Amino acid sequence: MGPFYNLLAVLSMMAGVFIPYKLATQHHKVGNVNSMLKQKIALIVISATALGMIVRVAVMSVTNYFALPQSAPIGLSIPTPDTVAILPLIAVFNASVAFYTVPIGIGIAAAITSRFKLK
Repeated sequence: MGPFYNLLAVLSMMAGVFIPYKLATQHHKVGNVNSMLKQKIALIVISATALGMIVRVAVMSVTNYFALPQSAPIGLSIPTPDTVAILPLIAVFNASVAFYTVPIGIGIAAAITSRFKLK
């Protein structure tokens, strides 16, 4: 189930990243989106990182609460009280992963799009 947990974590984080991007670009024409993104890059990075962290932590906390007490291969047979005790540590891990991967990913995407013109 490890790959499934990872997929769920990444998809939930990407959903959180997509929402600020979509809100920032919804009223702009395709040709003006790149210039608008350059002007508001700091705001987009901060909001995408924050929402990516929040969504990832929320989804994975709920998933771990229900999955970890299950027997293998779904969970680890951890008793529910112990699962509740370790959820804050898992939340810190999930938040820290989103905290550094989202800004790095946006930075790489911005660097690539500034060097190539997409038609």
